[in-house]
Amino acid sequence: MHLFTVWAPDARSVDVQLGAGTELVEHALQRRADGWWGIEVESAGHGTDYAFRVDDGPGTPDPRSAWQPDGVHGPSRVFDPGRHLWHDHGWAGPQGGAGVLGGLLYELHVGTVTPQGTLAAAEQRLDALVDLGVDVVELMPVAAFPGRWGWGYDGVQPYAVHEAYGGPGALQHFVDACHQRGLGVCLDVVYNHLGPSGNYLSRFGPYFTDRHHTPWGEAVNLDGPGSDEVRRWVVDNALRWFGDFHVDALRLDAVHELKDDSPRHVLAQLSDETAALSARLGRPLGLIAESDLNDPRTVAPTTRAAGPSSAPSVHESTQAVALTTGLGLTGGLDVVIPPVPAESLAVGRGSASRTAGGLGMTAQWDDDLHHALHALLTGERQGYYADFGSLEVLAKCLTEVFRHDGCWSSFRQQVWGHPVDRATQDGRRFVGYLQTHDQVGNRATGDRISASVTPGQLAIGAALVLTSTFTPMVFMGEEWAASTPWQFFTDFDDPQLAEAVREGRRAEFADHGWAADAVPDPQSPTTRDASVLDWGEREHGLHGRVLDWYRSLVALRRRSPQLRSGRLDEVQVRWDDASRWLVVARPGWRVACNLAETRQPVPLDVDLDRAVVELSWSASAEMSERTVALDGHDVVLLHF
Repeated sequence: MHLFTVWAPDARSVDVQLGAGTELVEHALQRRADGWWGIEVESAGHGTDYAFRVDDGPGTPDPRSAWQPDGVHGPSRVFDPGRHLWHDHGWAGPQGGAGVLGGLLYELHVGTVTPQGTLAAAEQRLDALVDLGVDVVELMPVAAFPGRWGWGYDGVQPYAVHEAYGGPGALQHFVDACHQRGLGVCLDVVYNHLGPSGNYLSRFGPYFTDRHHTPWGEAVNLDGPGSDEVRRWVVDNALRWFGDFHVDALRLDAVHELKDDSPRHVLAQLSDETAALSARLGRPLGLIAESDLNDPRTVAPTTRAAGPSSAPSVHESTQAVALTTGLGLTGGLDVVIPPVPAESLAVGRGSASRTAGGLGMTAQWDDDLHHALHALLTGERQGYYADFGSLEVLAKCLTEVFRHDGCWSSFRQQVWGHPVDRATQDGRRFVGYLQTHDQVGNRATGDRISASVTPGQLAIGAALVLTSTFTPMVFMGEEWAASTPWQFFTDFDDPQLAEAVREGRRAEFADHGWAADAVPDPQSPTTRDASVLDWGEREHGLHGRVLDWYRSLVALRRRSPQLRSGRLDEVQVRWDDASRWLVVARPGWRVACNLAETRQPVPLDVDLDRAVVELSWSASAEMSERTVALDGHDVVLLHF
């Protein structure tokens, strides 16, 4: 027996078709006063195919479909999440129940981490991630999208798991396998738009609105007529991943495109409801936002979370914080959010809504740190790299999080962002990285930074990320300087759409001087195939040396409380633009970097008579009283 329900507030009639092909049985749903329709069918259950017909229209997949075995244009299939026999009953959450903050995230794309491109095949690589020291596997979107291959950001069935990856049952098995190895799972979800092919939501109700617009067209309806149920569609989706699939955190794509002028932003609603679920489940649940706004309000507590008077600051003990938040007392997120400075609650640039209180996110991505590192190491200054590239800017990002924190952004041609209060804000609430799927895949040829810099420069970048106050993230293959690119690829079956994507990609990079034939064809199977990781190279030659460097950095971070600390106010950076050296000071530690091409002494602010070289890229560091001599493009970690 199964209860079929769907929200279609303006429909005159709704029917459900059971079965597939010519063997269809149709039942009329009964309307409720709230715009929902439903019927209980005794003969239906797990594995039953079905589609809804609104006002005698064509059969359409369920907006809350969990399973699309025949693709996004085919019927839905009933999925019973209770059929999986879980083996993670003792799972307390990532890092032994402390949550995701401060742990090592590993961004993984299911379709290219192995040649098979399935969740089952990805499981075979989990032990390698444990060996690296990963705490949380961050899966790029698995929501059903058109075709066999794609990044996942053009999904059109947010409740379904892409069938080519193995479907919903495979995701449950993958999460279970991660938990058995001590790995948490963060799932990338997209609520700001749906893809262009297979998006049938408008047949059911006002899921979109012309009140707001996004780069993809009309915005998801979060504040107009009918928005209450659309908001529930978003929030219920998130809660379902936590409950039915045991996921530990969600990465929310481009939250600045969630246009919401209502008194309570949908992200604040999601944060509060996630907090309540965390308390019921007895384990921490995380929400990590990708935001372009450079606004600490994203990680400030909601008005319904515990206030500053009851929330311990970042300066209090980690143990006390973990014990408090493990009970879900501050919104069920990973650690107590310290109070945000009052000035950052003012109306901000690019923000759709600035209601009182914060959005309650556990953490947010920090693209500014990436840009500062990338521009400095590669010398690139095009596009949004224009305001980056100096040692001064890198120092600012390492100590104050954002380059643009209320100052002029030349790329945006306006003042941008808000400052982070170093005295109260936990640096772990910002995710730091040297590479991501965006920053690699959105380059013309998908080349990784390791293709543009020396091994020593790569070692410097990794050291600065993995010894920072931020929650670090590694993009798959980065840890061994993978030789494979990661390119933009799609598999649309609509010829016109496919050609539009192909030509749009070429035109985009033609403006930057790339010849059309130099830009990989997104629709070609070879583009996806070229992006598949070559795990066979991982332990050999330079790849093996880089892998050992990453392993050592991660292990050092794990065993050092000072390096795991989120105390931004305890980080100091000294540099010399002319000589091109930089030193990061943290309590008991110095990270000395020589960004010049030739060997030189790097001055330090402490006597080195009791200093120990914990890690050295070139292994040729020589210490004197207050200097350390380093080879060109070299880095050393000193403990004293």
